[in-house]
Amino acid sequence: MTSHETAIERHDRMWREEREQAERLRSDRVAPDHWQPNAPTFRPVIDEQNPVVEALAQWAGPDARVIDVGAGGGRIAAPLARGVQKLVAVEPSESMRAVLARAAGEHGVQNIEIVAAT
Repeated sequence: MTSHETAIERHDRMWREEREQAERLRSDRVAPDHWQPNAPTFRPVIDEQNPVVEALAQWAGPDARVIDVGAGGGRIAAPLARGVQKLVAVEPSESMRAVLARAAGEHGVQNIEIVAAT
């Protein structure tokens, strides 16, 4: 309490401060998309040979159904989808899902299901 603050003023100030704090800490707010500024840099290179993708595709086989959790822009998911029956890419970032969807469309990869997850 400041020297010139009445009890009512103090109450009102404390109430405002508590309300502001509660607003800052609300859990129902949607978090910003952390990856948005850098998502384009995670664009997959589908036509380039990738030994990791090749090994995964060979291990899984052409009849496999694969899930990639945290698929990002699709560096693994998009090229791997070409070597398997179906690929489900789970990714919480809207901007990363957009990068993956755009790359899959540009390269004619149609067996990817992109799932938003939080």
